[in-house]
Amino acid sequence: MNGEAPLTSHPGAWYTLPQAQLMGGNEAQLLTGGDELFPRLIHAVDGALHEVWFATYIFHHDAAAQQVAQALARAARRGVRVRLVVDGFGTHRGLPHLERWLQGSGASMVVFRPLERWWNWLQPNQLRRLHTKLCGVDGTQGFVGGINVIDDRNDLNHGPTEEPRLDFAVELRGPVVAPIEQTVRAMWTRAAFGHDWRAEVVSLARSAEPMAQARRLMQRLRILPAAPPPDGEAQPVRAAFLVRDNLRQRRAIERAYIEAIRFARERIDLVCPYFYPGRSFRRALIRAARRGVRVRLLLQGKVDYRFA
Repeated sequence: MNGEAPLTSHPGAWYTLPQAQLMGGNEAQLLTGGDELFPRLIHAVDGALHEVWFATYIFHHDAAAQQVAQALARAARRGVRVRLVVDGFGTHRGLPHLERWLQGSGASMVVFRPLERWWNWLQPNQLRRLHTKLCGVDGTQGFVGGINVIDDRNDLNHGPTEEPRLDFAVELRGPVVAPIEQTVRAMWTRAAFGHDWRAEVVSLARSAEPMAQARRLMQRLRILPAAPPPDGEAQPVRAAFLVRDNLRQRRAIERAYIEAIRFARERIDLVCPYFYPGRSFRRALIRAARRGVRVRLLLQGKVDYRFA
C-alpha cells in the first residue's frame, strides 16, 4: 500500500480504505446450504468464550432456525455476550418466536427498521433492508454468505420442496474475521440507537453518574481484540472482506468479477439468482466465450419475485 501500515495495524479502520484489502493468515472453507452451515455455526457458538455478533435478513420460525436460536441462548446464559440484529421485514413473521426462544437468556436482539405499525412504511428508506448474513465468534471465527436462517427445504413462496435450496456460505478463521465483526457491530448499533438513542442520551444527561453510564454503554458496544493464532498455525489464505454500499464500494464486487473473467483461460461457472449484468460485465463474458473459455450460467429456476 505504498508504504502505508498494513490493515491489521489499524483495527476498526478497515472501512475507511478506498477498496477491500487482502490479508493473509486466514483459513476458509466453503459450505453448501444450511445443511452444512447450521451445524458448523451452532458448533462455533457453543464453543464461544467471549462474544457472538450475528446479523441476518430472515430468521424464520422453523426447526432449523430454532436450533440456531437455542445455541445463541445457551451461549448468553453461560455469560457470552450475544448481539443479534435481524431485518424488520425479512424476520417479521419470526420475531415473536425468536423473542420467545431468547427470552431470559441475556442475548440482546435488535430489529433493523421494524414494521410494528402500518405507518412505519411511510418512514424514509424503508425499502432499504438488512440483507447481509454475517456471524463473528470471539474475533477468530466468522461466517459470510447468502444463507438465511431457514431450512433449505422451506420455500416461503412455493411451499416445502424435496430438493434443498442452492446457496453458499464461507467459514473463516484469522484476521479477516475482525472486519466481519465490526460490520455486524455497526449494523447492531445503527438498529439499536435508531430506536432508542435519544432515550440513551436523556438517561445519561439526567444520571447522577453520567460517566459511569457512558462507560457501561461503551462496554455494550466494544469488540474484544481478536486473539492472534498460535505460532506456526497461521494459514496462508489471503482474503478480503467487502461490504457493498451505494457509495465507494458500489461496483467493487462487479469489478472483481470482471477482472477474474478477463483472465479466465479454461472455464467460467457463475451461479446467481438475480442476474442483471451491466454492459462491461456482458462484454467480458462474451469475449471470454469467443476466445474459447467455457462459460456457464446457473440462474434462478423458481422465481420468488416477479420483478426478477
